[in-house]
Amino acid sequence: MNLLFRLIRMLITAWLFGKRDVDTAKALLEPARVTMRCWPTDMDLNFHMNNGRYLSIMDLGRVDMMLRAGFLTKALKRGWMPVVAASTMRYRRAIGPFERFQIETQIIGWDEKWVYIEQRFYGRDGRVKALGLVQTAVTSKQGRVPTAELMEAAGVDLNAVASRAYVEDWTKMLADWPVDPSVEVAEAA
Repeated sequence: MNLLFRLIRMLITAWLFGKRDVDTAKALLEPARVTMRCWPTDMDLNFHMNNGRYLSIMDLGRVDMMLRAGFLTKALKRGWMPVVAASTMRYRRAIGPFERFQIETQIIGWDEKWVYIEQRFYGRDGRVKALGLVQTAVTSKQGRVPTAELMEAAGVDLNAVASRAYVEDWTKMLADWPVDPSVEVAEAA
């Protein structure tokens, strides 16, 4: 429920204070930052933010980025919906009770199928608390929307961002990771 209130606040803030003449392409490629606080409903038995909550807050960070860039409205008008295909987290330092933190969301690359987003959690001291890498796509009733079509709708040059080496390594790992356990057993036999 706590995330619902955060989402509503985000939507109202974007509606009331959002820029109407935003350059979507530029805004999508710049880091988007949101400041939040770790509430008791975000914590686990260790009295720090629950590892699953990071992923939920990352959802909000991506929504915020798309709202600020004006892309979410464009996508919804076309019947497009953003989806997550894969994510990886790295936890560095705990976010404690009532601690303020900032989540930074940035598109760091894409290929013909996927858009890759890096999200970092920062404490008040500016140190990285956690970071995540997310493989995303946009779908429509016809299936996955090609990245070229997405970028054209956003006004983004397809050559604007060069993927980072660790993103390429990660996507290779995902491609090699068997989804169906019986495939691995059959190949080993």
